[in-house]
Amino acid sequence: MKITNIIIYMIVFIPKKTAGFEQIEVEPTRIYRAEDARETLLREGIDIDAIAPQVDGKFMSAFVRALKPLGAKTCCGSMCCA
Repeated sequence: MKITNIIIYMIVFIPKKTAGFEQIEVEPTRIYRAEDARETLLREGIDIDAIAPQVDGKFMSAFVRALKPLGAKTCCGSMCCA
């Protein structure tokens, strides 16, 4: 199983840290295999056998947990609470 750590960092950690969260954890719940998408990709005309080595095991579902410290700002700016 290889999930690109930089993508997880960019999608999960940077926005959470910017919003003041700490102790951020990512717990994978399912790692998707190329075979999981075979029917859908074939229906769309995508050759699954050609792309399988590039996508197999690179997508996941996960629980993301983080804590917001007491006294931290509850709003990150004028746009987020609008």
